[in-house]
Amino acid sequence: MPEAVWRNRLRARPGRIDVALVLVALAAVLAMPSPLASRTAGASLRLQSVYGSLAPAPPGATPTGLAPAGASLPLTVGPAPVSVAVSGSQTYGGAASFSGSDSPPAGVSVDTTALSCTTVGTSTPIGATLSAGPYTLKPASCSGATLSGANAANYGVAYTSAAGDFTVSPAPLTVIASSGAITYGGTVPTITPAYSGFKNGDTASSLTTAPTCSTIVTSTSGVSGSPYVTSCGEAVDANYAITYAGGFVTVSPALLTVTASSEAMTYGGTVPTITPGYAGFENADTASNLTTAPTCSTAATTTSPASGSPYASSCSGGADPNYSFRYVNGSVTVGPAPVSVASDRGSPASSRRAT
Repeated sequence: MPEAVWRNRLRARPGRIDVALVLVALAAVLAMPSPLASRTAGASLRLQSVYGSLAPAPPGATPTGLAPAGASLPLTVGPAPVSVAVSGSQTYGGAASFSGSDSPPAGVSVDTTALSCTTVGTSTPIGATLSAGPYTLKPASCSGATLSGANAANYGVAYTSAAGDFTVSPAPLTVIASSGAITYGGTVPTITPAYSGFKNGDTASSLTTAPTCSTIVTSTSGVSGSPYVTSCGEAVDANYAITYAGGFVTVSPALLTVTASSEAMTYGGTVPTITPGYAGFENADTASNLTTAPTCSTAATTTSPASGSPYASSCSGGADPNYSFRYVNGSVTVGPAPVSVASDRGSPASSRRAT
């Protein structure tokens, strides 16, 4: 709109304000090739008023009347905004870090090294206890970006945000299955979880879903397959990225006691057979399940005198991966053999035992 036109239209409306016309007039003034275009931010200018303009008022006060035509009106040139799009992230329980993206005008550089924000949403503080998830930064809580360069004085930082521009990632949490030991045929130990990585005073009870733990070992699992793995799984919590570490259950041999039998014989008689007796078999095992059955013997012979009695009996040589062997000796007692004594008439009169 030509200057003469908007001036005449303003003069034609004494006592009232045509806001649209005032704005048009101000835009026209700013577009004029004059010293105004070269003024820096913070500079003070004075414009000549037209009839019907609002009289200037102190900062924060409401204009109370109209300025007379030709009066000098104050105008302060403010800094133009340089948009800095803020974003940030942290791990649950950790410290936040921030960055900014910008496209400054010529002669202006933006440094976001010290950029930080304190709030997400409308009033949620950023801190170590902020739960994992996406958030939107509050621009008014951001600070720290600085401008430099030949034209920096004409500009100011204006922070902007977008949905999900601040992310809290789950913290790593390791769940470790316990290890244990049993003897062959014994009771399987209960497998329990241990934790590494809890934050903010959290404990196992803080988890949405606690892990379950188990082992593949059973009471019938043999020593030869040992150790057997233990494991945990199925834990759930939004604030943690959960990984698992396994343990082991070691199976050791059960104690098997082998006792040599005790027997009796008469001097010069047949040496008895020594047999093993067992105590300690597990899982309904019997001697036939042993890899190698023990053999048994005695020191007694048919010529062993009764005076040397008793003679030891013993077993040895048993072998099986599921058992450790303990041997207990027995004995063989040798008694005197009977001796017949003939009478003077040629018929047996009595008998006695040999010594």
